[in-house]
Amino acid sequence: HTHHYVITMSIAPAIVPLRIGMFGGGVVGGGVYEILMQRGVATLRRPVVISKICVRNLDKPRSFTIDESQTTLTTDPNDILEDSEIDCVVEVMGGIGLAKQVVLDSLKAGKSVVTANKALLAAHLDECHDAAKSTKK
Repeated sequence: HTHHYVITMSIAPAIVPLRIGMFGGGVVGGGVYEILMQRGVATLRRPVVISKICVRNLDKPRSFTIDESQTTLTTDPNDILEDSEIDCVVEVMGGIGLAKQVVLDSLKAGKSVVTANKALLAAHLDECHDAAKSTKK
């Protein structure tokens, strides 16, 4: 008798990192960057990469060290908004004007948004909610 055996192997798919674009590179942004880049995997149970940070001034000294092999600084919001590989936007720039536009444009681009901007949400929660609902996947 000849026996035929079929061997199947299950290979777990590589866990795709959560790719974040961040608006704001000040003290709060620096804290968020350090926590997520150092402990993001443990916190979110998947790899985390802050791939781009949009700042007003590229030459301003930062209170945190940027891993240039993984993170790019930019002054152009569209570098984040138009990047299809960025899943999530973190808004830590403060204020209402530009922050509102960044949050709305991010939501309209289908990206998840994280913000602790109470002034923005108090003034524009309905508009942000509508933008999020209109692009819900």
